[in-house]
Amino acid sequence: MLSDSYEDRLAQWRYLRSVLADQSFDQCLLDCNDWWWRTPMRDRVIMWQDYPDWPGPWDLLNKPAFCDLARSLGIVYTLLLVERKEIEEIHLVQTKTTNLVLINEGKYVLNWSPGTVVNTHQHQLLIQRCITGQDLAKRLR
Repeated sequence: MLSDSYEDRLAQWRYLRSVLADQSFDQCLLDCNDWWWRTPMRDRVIMWQDYPDWPGPWDLLNKPAFCDLARSLGIVYTLLLVERKEIEEIHLVQTKTTNLVLINEGKYVLNWSPGTVVNTHQHQLLIQRCITGQDLAKRLR
């Protein structure tokens, strides 16, 4: 669970990113997913139609709780900042029921559930909306 203090949350997130940089790729994805699954949840922290006004990563961490879209966005920001060479592409997608992070054409799917990283070869996803990691990386500047 994240600390109540913004400064502590930033420090926890910085530590997470340093750990992820040194792990195997599979463990990196799993630990990133699990870290964001431990954040407090609330409905509608951010919404798809407000995409131009979505918070950058540091503003996102200033939120007291996260919806599944905000959690997916946090996962994307984390992985973009870790800069793992194994990530060829990353997408934040909306399906009929949830928001997910697809890595390398869906070979890895994050924000599906805690404790697991699945792949779309096992699951049929009907994607309704999609934003690329390249578009979200612009918010890191």
